Amino acid sequence: MTGVVMALFILVVTGWSAPRLGELVETGGSLFSGEAVVVVGVLGVVALLVACVLVAPRLTPLLPGGAGLVLAAVTVAFLLRPGLAAGLSWLPGLEGARRLAELGLYLPLALALAVPLFLPLRWRSYRPRGLHAAAVEPPGGAGEAGRRLD
Repeated sequence: MTGVVMALFILVVTGWSAPRLGELVETGGSLFSGEAVVVVGVLGVVALLVACVLVAPRLTPLLPGGAGLVLAAVTVAFLLRPGLAAGLSWLPGLEGARRLAELGLYLPLALALAVPLFLPLRWRSYRPRGLHAAAVEPPGGAGEAGRRLD
């Protein structure tokens, strides 16, 4: 569920910022103007969020994987059935997100977010198990009575 929320956040923010950056390029404006700084700052926050989700080793791979699969599905939906976006006219940034999806710009991000689903290292637990767990005393010093053997 969190991956879906993250994907919608990425779609809304990038869809909101794409027309503003396009307008800035067309008018020959500066990146140091008031609105441009806000747009670049918001995109920087999204990039930081995506980077943290991708590299956090103890985070479940379902979060980036779910977001990647949703972004890929949105791209395919916009390409195959462009009329589906008409029902989502209330969503801010939809026009920019539709344009980016039709260009296929979400697919590399979707692939990068979905890759952790297929890495076995991301699915491993960081708790000691088996014989290693028997050799480690649990926190609190419970001794033999508090040991858990899985």
